[in-house]
Amino acid sequence: MGRVGAASVATLAQNIEAYEERNDEMESEHRGKWVIFYDGDYVDDFDEFQDAAMLAIRNWGRGPYLIRLVGEREAVIPTAVLPGPVHGTS
Repeated sequence: MGRVGAASVATLAQNIEAYEERNDEMESEHRGKWVIFYDGDYVDDFDEFQDAAMLAIRNWGRGPYLIRLVGEREAVIPTAVLPGPVHGTS
């Protein structure tokens, strides 16, 4: 297993900061939705965590990216519900 490098941590922090900077917009336009931030930018929203996670994994592998449920301060996702590897995708 690989180690998370300093660049990855900085990018995750950038995604969190970008979400927080747009918190009012997220609350008013995407409340109750799962949103993805990647590379400091809003990507899309989803009704289900699974759909957001599958898109993020398919596009960026292990990340870093931020998936957050808008309107919740912290969402704890048990690892048992995280999607497995995506096979057969390019």
